[in-house]
Amino acid sequence: MFDVFHPQNIKNRSLLKFSFIHKHIFFVVLLTFGFPISGKAQSVNRTAGAGSNVPRAGSSAGWNGTDNTNDIFRNVSTTDNRLRGDGDFTDYLYLTDFNFNIPANSYIQGVVAYIYRGNSNQDDIYDETIQLLVGGNGAGNDKSSGNDWDNRYEFLTYGGANDLWGASLSLDQVNSPDFGLRIAAFRNTNSGTSNQRPEIDYVSMTVYYASALPVELINFTATTISENTREITWATASEINSRDFALLSSIDGMNFKEIYKQNSAGYSNAELQYSFIDRENLGLNKIVYYKLLQTDFNGKSEEFGPISLVIESPEAELLLYPNPSSDFVNVRFNETFNPDILEIYNQNGKRIKQINLKIRNTIDVHKMSSGVYLFKASNKKTGKSVTERFIKK
Repeated sequence: MFDVFHPQNIKNRSLLKFSFIHKHIFFVVLLTFGFPISGKAQSVNRTAGAGSNVPRAGSSAGWNGTDNTNDIFRNVSTTDNRLRGDGDFTDYLYLTDFNFNIPANSYIQGVVAYIYRGNSNQDDIYDETIQLLVGGNGAGNDKSSGNDWDNRYEFLTYGGANDLWGASLSLDQVNSPDFGLRIAAFRNTNSGTSNQRPEIDYVSMTVYYASALPVELINFTATTISENTREITWATASEINSRDFALLSSIDGMNFKEIYKQNSAGYSNAELQYSFIDRENLGLNKIVYYKLLQTDFNGKSEEFGPISLVIESPEAELLLYPNPSSDFVNVRFNETFNPDILEIYNQNGKRIKQINLKIRNTIDVHKMSSGVYLFKASNKKTGKSVTERFIKK
């Protein structure tokens, strides 16, 4: 199907003459939303519902025809429709009411604006402002370029599929009626005719989005700094509608308590680092467990972890972690003890497994029934043995 509004097709000005007659304003917004981290890129088309001239102190021209969104916008300005002198600039042209309805749990990654514009006379009209409208105000970077507005109509593209224009665009902001674009032009020379009139025939936007998880967690780790000090760190690659993180700790792996809460970014597609120093004195020869609870602004939560950290002294002869566990358990011992055999006994005192120990040992316990077990490590040469209790979840 031939689309007269597509940027590639609108390069032929005869197409415009075919569809548009009046010198007023016509807004077409082509929206394609995409996010490469997760989910297939999707698209939705919308037409702007409103245009308005916003006066500026010192301006020399205002935009005409903004009350007619069903016909082509062909220009604006003051009563004589001209920018006369060097440095003269226009009012703002605000394009709004796109009525976007992007679904929840979507992530906005980039915005592209297409403007088909020209100059009624000579080539000394330039971009003064090309900026997103968020909440009724200009937001992010000004994308105005150094290119002049030619007396031939031409298509100019601003932004990109991975360009947020220096703004943090939330789903609510893009779906709001006051999200849009503002445009202004200025004259850069006194040469030539005084009748300089910037004209715009076509404006569209492409916004890229796709569904994504609220938080993409890169890592979640705990390290020992000193006997009673531990650092917990985590990092996110992206955040959507994220309100805060709560850090929880436990010494038995089952009963957790909140020890720290951190506000999160809300919306971000950049890597963010978080950390907390846990100074609680838990004693030695223990295991501490940490979980991370992320909560959205809508109250929904997602849990990460648990992770475990061994708090041990050089004198600890045998240590099992994580404990309790449902899938695996690490076995550690000091060099003085140095056992070579590990025996596992169930609650009835029956030996169910015997393992030859190495320097580092990870025991698969996922097939064991839930309950309490005894892990007995022995050094055959010295005859010494040490027993620790293990809970299989």
